[in-house]
Amino acid sequence: MFARLLSPATESSQVSFNNLSFTETPPKSIIEAAATGAMTGLKIAAGVATVVMAFFAIIALINGIIGGVGGWFGFAHASLESILGYLLAPLAWVMGLTGVMQILPGV
Repeated sequence: MFARLLSPATESSQVSFNNLSFTETPPKSIIEAAATGAMTGLKIAAGVATVVMAFFAIIALINGIIGGVGGWFGFAHASLESILGYLLAPLAWVMGLTGVMQILPGV
């Protein structure tokens, strides 16, 4: 693929996509339409759940790495949330939080 960027093809392609046709048949009954809609919704929900689980797994991995490295230096309870709590404390102050409450939302 990258080679085609450096040296584009000069000959014409032998593959033709002109005669492709996609036919979608309408559902034959209300039950079939409901079942098709439910299956489509289930696929979307499963995809969203998978992405959320992967995101939480990445956050847990980052927390594990930060906690492991922090343990070497005496900060065994360091996490991504605590680091972001300290970094975003000025934003919490601008929003009106004072004292410990500035850092607490991140921890």
